[in-house]
Amino acid sequence: MKNAVGKHFGIDIVAYNNAWEIVGVFKDFKLNNPREPVRPVYLRPLTQQYAGYKEEGMKSGENSIHVY
Repeated sequence: MKNAVGKHFGIDIVAYNNAWEIVGVFKDFKLNNPREPVRPVYLRPLTQQYAGYKEEGMKSGENSIHVY
Protein backbone atom coordinates (compact mmCIF):
# COMPACT_ATOMS: atom_id res chain seq x y z
CA MET A 1 0.00 0.00 0.00
CA LYS A 2 1.33 3.45 -0.93
CA ASN A 3 1.59 6.23 1.63
CA ALA A 4 -1.11 8.84 0.98
CA VAL A 5 0.30 11.46 3.37
CA GLY A 6 1.47 14.51 1.44
CA LYS A 7 -0.70 13.76 -1.59
CA HIS A 8 -3.42 16.18 -2.67
CA PHE A 9 -7.08 15.67 -3.50
CA GLY A 10 -10.16 17.78 -4.10
CA ILE A 11 -13.56 17.95 -5.69
CA ASP A 12 -14.60 16.78 -9.16
CA ILE A 13 -13.86 20.12 -10.81
CA VAL A 14 -10.44 20.00 -12.49
CA ALA A 15 -9.41 23.44 -11.21
CA TYR A 16 -9.90 22.26 -7.62
CA ASN A 17 -8.90 18.61 -7.71
CA ASN A 18 -5.74 19.29 -5.66
CA ALA A 19 -7.22 21.70 -3.11
CA TRP A 20 -6.41 19.73 0.06
CA GLU A 21 -3.32 17.91 1.29
CA ILE A 22 -3.60 14.61 3.13
CA VAL A 23 -1.94 14.90 6.55
CA GLY A 24 -3.13 11.65 8.14
CA VAL A 25 -4.99 8.44 7.37
CA PHE A 26 -7.38 6.29 9.43
CA LYS A 27 -7.25 2.54 8.90
CA ASP A 28 -11.01 2.06 9.27
CA PHE A 29 -12.86 5.14 10.46
CA LYS A 30 -16.60 4.78 11.07
CA LEU A 31 -18.47 8.03 11.49
CA ASN A 32 -21.91 7.09 12.81
CA ASN A 33 -22.83 3.42 12.94
CA PRO A 34 -20.13 0.85 13.79
CA ARG A 35 -22.19 -1.86 12.06
CA GLU A 36 -22.06 -0.16 8.66
CA PRO A 37 -19.21 -0.98 6.27
CA VAL A 38 -16.19 1.32 6.17
CA ARG A 39 -16.56 3.98 3.48
CA PRO A 40 -14.34 6.78 2.20
CA VAL A 41 -14.58 10.00 4.19
CA TYR A 42 -12.40 13.02 4.74
CA LEU A 43 -12.29 15.38 7.69
CA ARG A 44 -10.86 18.85 7.93
CA PRO A 45 -10.62 21.33 10.77
CA LEU A 46 -13.56 23.73 11.05
CA THR A 47 -11.17 26.65 10.82
CA GLN A 48 -9.55 25.42 7.59
CA GLN A 49 -11.03 27.32 4.69
CA TYR A 50 -10.13 26.92 1.03
CA ALA A 51 -9.52 30.40 -0.39
CA GLY A 52 -8.78 29.35 -3.98
CA TYR A 53 -12.30 29.27 -5.39
CA LYS A 54 -12.91 31.73 -8.24
CA GLU A 55 -16.69 31.33 -8.65
CA GLU A 56 -18.90 33.35 -6.31
CA GLY A 57 -21.17 30.36 -5.65
CA MET A 58 -18.22 28.23 -4.58
CA LYS A 59 -16.85 31.05 -2.38
CA SER A 60 -20.16 31.64 -0.63
CA GLY A 61 -20.66 27.89 -0.13
CA GLU A 62 -17.25 27.59 1.50
CA ASN A 63 -17.85 30.66 3.65
CA SER A 64 -21.26 29.44 4.79
CA ILE A 65 -19.92 26.26 6.39
CA HIS A 66 -17.46 28.12 8.61
CA VAL A 67 -18.78 29.65 11.80
CA TYR A 68 -16.25 31.37 13.99
